[in-house]
Amino acid sequence: MSLTAILAQSITEAEPLRALTLWQPWASAVAQLGKNIENRGWLTKYRGLVLIHAGASIDRRAVQQMPRDLEMPAKAVLAVARISDAHSDCDGRCSRWAMPGFHHWELADVVPLTEPVTVPGAQRLWTPKEALRRRVADALPANTSASFVAA
Repeated sequence: MSLTAILAQSITEAEPLRALTLWQPWASAVAQLGKNIENRGWLTKYRGLVLIHAGASIDRRAVQQMPRDLEMPAKAVLAVARISDAHSDCDGRCSRWAMPGFHHWELADVVPLTEPVTVPGAQRLWTPKEALRRRVADALPANTSASFVAA
């Protein structure tokens, strides 16, 4: 079975899976620029697969700091990642993406989708419905890395 098939199976079956809606450009930064920390005002105990969803809102100040050619689709899942840990004790030194004074959710093994999967988002961690899980699995790239599935 290919790695993409294993990941797709994890997404579409009863494996724990959550989604997280981020303002742009942050969702695109996770999918395209290696953003490995999500800054939040609250900690999470959840560890596992998470769909990275771009909401409708835009952080205009942050856009000015991003590459001009960064694609920023809205209201769509852009990537699948794994929340590997969460902490609040690094004062922003754990990653260039970390902001002091926030809880830092560590995002690992990010796999950008081949195309955005349009869907409304929600606040906090939310549970994607089966139809969305299938659509995301269908949008996985053929060359999904082994580290993502092994984790």
